[in-house]
Amino acid sequence: MFGLLLPEISYLDKRLPTDALSNVDASVGKLKSKYFVEEIPQLSTYDLSAVATKYSLKKSYFCMNPNLAIMIPSDVIAMIRKGNQTFLENKQADYFKNHAGAQSPLITLLTCSDSRVQPTTILPDPVNKIFSIQNIGNQVSNSEGSLDYGILHLKTPVLLILGHADCGAIKAYAAGFDKEPRTIQRELNNLHPAFLNETEDMGIIERIRKNINYQVQVAQAKYSEQVKKGELAIVGAFYDFANSLGEG
Repeated sequence: MFGLLLPEISYLDKRLPTDALSNVDASVGKLKSKYFVEEIPQLSTYDLSAVATKYSLKKSYFCMNPNLAIMIPSDVIAMIRKGNQTFLENKQADYFKNHAGAQSPLITLLTCSDSRVQPTTILPDPVNKIFSIQNIGNQVSNSEGSLDYGILHLKTPVLLILGHADCGAIKAYAAGFDKEPRTIQRELNNLHPAFLNETEDMGIIERIRKNINYQVQVAQAKYSEQVKKGELAIVGAFYDFANSLGEG
């Protein structure tokens, strides 16, 4: 009743030939894969780069999971189905009825799009509790419409701006991003005001924290009326999954 509706289509428009793994020289580095495609033998060892080159496939066509198993789109869709089924099995119908007609979140969360940063790091069950907004670098200017919806329409009492360790957006900004696509350049350019007074020896961690503080300042100015009335608290936080600050 509440499951995901996914089309029954093939997500592989270009399958590898049966001998894709047998004739490849694994000189760069070998990965053991579990390939869930009937045409390809499982339990084979090969080099991803060589396979991609030989059969004119982009390396990005594959996705390596933490177990070094190479996954194709159909595998990921199967994983989505299985995950959704597990979710449904752990919920009663009343769980959905409580928010079927309207949402009433307590937190507007502005965080980075990084896949390692999820609302579940804040609350075990964020459904109907967190209005989640994500963009690269957790930037106010890149999601103003969504922020306004959470704060002015949904009237959440808290705006949480969550930065994180090993932030790719901050690292890209620091290293230079003129070779990135224009769409990415446009979003990274909005980080510039956060680092107007930066020093040459400023490290990534300091930059990440500086950006969090800057985004909080921008939000405070934008929603100053709500803050003054006591309707909104704006909080900045650092999700340190890499123990970059050495605090455990």
